[in-house]
Parts: sequence; structure tokens; C-alpha cells
Amino acid sequence: MFYLAHWQCYITGYLEFGKIDVTEGQIGVMGTLLFTAIFGVEFWTYRVPLIGMPLKFLPFLVILSAAMVNISHFFTVLSQGGAGKAGTTVANTSVLFPGVPFGMVMFFAIMVAVRSPLHLYTNHLVLFLITFGFVAVKFILKLVIDHMTKGVVSLRETALIGPIMLFFNQYFNCPVPEFWVLWSCMVIAVADVFLYSANVCVQIANYLNIYIFRVDKPPPLPSPSVNQLASNQKPFAQKPSTIEGFTVPGSSATGYYLRPSHYQRSRWGPHQPPLR
Repeated sequence: MFYLAHWQCYITGYLEFGKIDVTEGQIGVMGTLLFTAIFGVEFWTYRVPLIGMPLKFLPFLVILSAAMVNISHFFTVLSQGGAGKAGTTVANTSVLFPGVPFGMVMFFAIMVAVRSPLHLYTNHLVLFLITFGFVAVKFILKLVIDHMTKGVVSLRETALIGPIMLFFNQYFNCPVPEFWVLWSCMVIAVADVFLYSANVCVQIANYLNIYIFRVDKPPPLPSPSVNQLASNQKPFAQKPSTIEGFTVPGSSATGYYLRPSHYQRSRWGPHQPPLR
């Protein structure tokens, strides 16, 4: 559901919140876990009167019903086309292609779970879900960034290293113990997500000229000299002006823009240093 929400955002150009959506699903899961912690696991073994269905199937049916409603709405939006040219996405790409990366994650997860001789999905469920969960998180983060920057969804992703390792280890009859391969995949997936998130935060901070990942304020940059101001000028008028004996083609007082020496340009576009 979370991936579908951002996939729809990548198509239409805006994020739509439904009455029962990702947030409500997360709150429902947390409430179910809290309820289980208070009343115990045995509560879900009771059966519903008249139909005799165990209570453990009730949360699953509620989540499945909400998911089916959201999926049907998503395909309705998908059939109407996107915000790009000729009904494409915001990046002018196919509206169906964002489903390929997530489909690859699901393919590797199902194949590894089914073909595992050690039954990783049943014997090491938490480790298995954390591994493929972080792989899916990386693709979701990339989809969010692609929507914000109108970028193209790519299949070349380092997060797939772990699932590919597991797949080929099983293909060659597990020359390396599956348990240790799964642990290695989990470490790679978690590290990849954290590194990607940190790099995105640093790029945004560089663009906005703010400092993060530190408590103390960074040291101030040295003030530019008059000669540096004159060499980095960017005039937008015709009148010259004089600053401390130097004739400069313009200044801010006369309608000129003087670019300081510590002017920075990120790959997302030029920006000004903070005012002091």
C-alpha cells in the first residue's frame, strides 16, 4: 500500500490521502500488536460465534479489504494516465515501469522463501522480513526522490545485491550456509538505506545552506576581499560604482549583484550563502 501510494504520486504529481490508507494501516498494526501484548497470544485462538472462524483471521481480513479498496482506486487512476506528456509520469516515462523494481523485490523474496533448504522464511522469519523489508524501503525512498526531482526510475540498485546473493547461492546448491548469507544481505541492505538517506540529507542541506549531523555551528567562511568581489561580479545594470578606491562595474547599492568568493553551486542548482 505504501509503495502504491507513492507510485500514484509519481504518476499524478500529487500525493493523495485516502480515508483508509497507509497511516491507518500502520496504526491498526500497532494497535493489534499492543492488544496482543496486553491480552496474550491465546486471545486470537478464540473463535467467532456462529461462523466458527478463529479471531486471528479477523485482522487479516480487515487489512485485505482496505488493501483491495486502495488497489482498485490505484488502477482507476492508472487507467486515466499521468501528469506527463501523453499521459506519462511526471518524468515522462511509462506509468507501469515503477512496478518493475518492486516486482523484482517480491520475485526474489518469494523464490528465496520457496526454494530455501533451511526454510529461512519459517525458521528465521524476523531476519528474513528485516532483510527484504529494507530492500523494499530503498526502492520506496528512490521512488519518493524520483517524484520530487522528476527523475527516472532505475533498475540498477545496490539494494538488490543481497537478494541476488541469496538467489545464486541457492542456485548453486548453497555452497555458503544460507543463514550467514542472509545475515550478510541484511547488513548490506540496512547500510545501503542509511547511507542513501544520509547522502540525500547532505545534498538538501548543501542546497539550503543549513548544517545537519553536527551539534556545533560550522566555522564562518572568510569574508571576501574587494578584489574577490570584483572578480566574481555578476552585473545586471550598466552603472559602475567605486568601493574603497576600486572601480567595480556595479554594487548592490546601485542595482548590481556581487557574487562572493564562497558562492556555492550544487548539482541541483545555484544558491546563495546564508546571511550573517
